[in-house]
Amino acid sequence: MLRTVGVTLLAMIVGYVIVELLVDGIFQQEFPNLIIQFLIKLNYSYDQANAIYGRVFMNNKNYFMVVGFVVLFLVFFYVAISRLTHYLDEVGKEIDNILGDSDAPITLVSELHPISEKLNTLKMTLKRREYAATESEQRKNDLVVYLAHDLKTPLTSVIAYLTMLDEQQDMTLKSVPSIFIYPWRRQRAWEN
Repeated sequence: MLRTVGVTLLAMIVGYVIVELLVDGIFQQEFPNLIIQFLIKLNYSYDQANAIYGRVFMNNKNYFMVVGFVVLFLVFFYVAISRLTHYLDEVGKEIDNILGDSDAPITLVSELHPISEKLNTLKMTLKRREYAATESEQRKNDLVVYLAHDLKTPLTSVIAYLTMLDEQQDMTLKSVPSIFIYPWRRQRAWEN
């Protein structure tokens, strides 16, 4: 908002200087003479050219001044906005720095120092979260390996016992403990 007001004031001051110094000052006679000479070359008489100049330029001087002020405002506004877009381009480059996993800290111009600090904080937070996710993934993988090992050891023993039982052809039902034949007795045996 302040920038727009500043641009408007600057356009008005520069426009006023141009009107007073150049249009109504130094070029007060050259510009009309140039236009009248141009119209004479287009086969108008001096009186007709002077009348056309008076109707077009002198009667509409205020409109030309307004158009001139608007053009000056737009030029100055473009220059002011281009500086702002330059800041946005710098912020965009530093965001690419964050996304590119660079270890370089975020550095912006002094006007954008608070944004620079926030982007550095964001970058550190993302690094910490990435490290925590990697560590969590490693812990999960270690847990799976340990569980697989812990399950594999007793299963190997059970498989070995079952293989031994399967290989014993002369084994009778009496030689097998009742805990294997009657599973509900297993619970009672543990309760006692």
